[in-house]
Amino acid sequence: NNQNEIAAITVNAYTIKSSNIDNLIKLNGNISSKIEVNIFPDTSGKLVRLLKEDGNHVNKGDIIAYVDPSKPGSAYTTSPVVATVTGNIISTPVNIGDTVTSNTAIASIGSLNDLKITVDISEKYSNDLKLGLIGYISLTSIPNETFVAKISKISPVVDKTKRTIEVNLDFVKKDSRIKPGMFGAVRLATKSSYNTIVIPRSSLSTY
Repeated sequence: NNQNEIAAITVNAYTIKSSNIDNLIKLNGNISSKIEVNIFPDTSGKLVRLLKEDGNHVNKGDIIAYVDPSKPGSAYTTSPVVATVTGNIISTPVNIGDTVTSNTAIASIGSLNDLKITVDISEKYSNDLKLGLIGYISLTSIPNETFVAKISKISPVVDKTKRTIEVNLDFVKKDSRIKPGMFGAVRLATKSSYNTIVIPRSSLSTY
């Protein structure tokens, strides 16, 4: 141990440059059609035919199912369930043989292209929320790709149970690989700094 020896420290040098920095909140959300319409039968009875499947395109006025309203000992003509809008079948939450009423949704119709992702954000970020904020979406079914969405709707109330605010983000670009019902990880940029001098995070040490 020579007291005159000087301890050597290896360092790396970086060229400092300007870049953009985002303050990100990590969230999870569900993808759905921006507009979904539930289709109900006109009468109560047993669902006897289901003519459309999830994903099928339908036009306004198309018959999507039939309900048999007959009671034991009597017979009636089956009642058609008609699509009230044009779009794609997003879901059919009933099965043939189920007993349905005029309050039972036979199908949900929406768009497979105009999609949104809905997230619940802690109320502590309420002052940071505003329309147009950017969200970066990652999907397990499409790894190594990031999709961009923007806040389009912010709930005016806070959920009393979860203490969260419901927020919708619309996807900026249409992509047929993204489908309603998918689950996505969201990184929401609540604040952004542009043309800011930055250094690598690894160059900082905290004691």
